[in-house]
Amino acid sequence: VERDQIAVVIRECANDKSVDSGQVTSALEKIEQQQNRSDTTKKIDQSLVQGTFELIFSSAVANLPLIGSLLDGYMPNREVITFDFESKEMSLIVETLPFVPTVDIYGDNLVWDENNSELQYTIRGKEGKPPSSWDILFADEEVVAARSSVTGLNIIKRIQ
Repeated sequence: VERDQIAVVIRECANDKSVDSGQVTSALEKIEQQQNRSDTTKKIDQSLVQGTFELIFSSAVANLPLIGSLLDGYMPNREVITFDFESKEMSLIVETLPFVPTVDIYGDNLVWDENNSELQYTIRGKEGKPPSSWDILFADEEVVAARSSVTGLNIIKRIQ
């Protein structure tokens, strides 16, 4: 039952942007704790993570000095992330201001760890650094929640 309630919080966050950041973060941390305590390995199908998503919520935004509480964890700009396992590439397109070019970030060597429901990639231009990873905490046909090694707890919503 608790997992179903957490799923409702995640979906409302993604669809309505109406859930308080503290509630979202708490729900995601509960899933994470349940998975860490569980003897059974979580299995999330790669197909639920394959595709193009809009970044909706990030705990990194919620924790920003001064403006974090105003934004409440919701993205102030549009960020579109694509995980393409066939081409082994991650792309993140960040729209900042109108009429300003996007910031495009690419990750190479995208791999899916089926046993741990985790994806990893190396940011292009940072080949000597450790790979970035997303530990997938929840996924359905519309929404993915994960802990990123770079940006903390995130919720992304499928757009393709």
